[in-house]
Amino acid sequence: MKDGTDLPNLKNIAKHFGLVLFGKNSSTVRDLKFFIDFGLWPMVHRPSEIDRKEGHYIISCGYNGRMQIFDPDLSKARLKEESYEEFYR
Repeated sequence: MKDGTDLPNLKNIAKHFGLVLFGKNSSTVRDLKFFIDFGLWPMVHRPSEIDRKEGHYIISCGYNGRMQIFDPDLSKARLKEESYEEFYR
C-alpha cells in the first residue's frame, strides 16, 4: 500500500492508544446508526470509484434521514450530508 493504512495497522494503532477497534465488512446504515446512537463515530472505508479497492476513510458522525459524514481528504476536508443512496455509491 503506497499511502494510507489498512485494517490490521489501524487495529495496532488503536491498541497502542488503549482504544478498541471493531471491523466489519459490508456494514449497513443500521449498523452505523447503532454505534452513532452510543456516541461513537464509525470510520468507514470508501473504495475508489476507479478500482473499488483503494480509497480512503470517512467518519460517520450522525444521521437525520441522511448520513452526516466527515471526509478528511485534505483537498476537500469538510462535514457534509449524503442520502443513504449516495452513501452507498
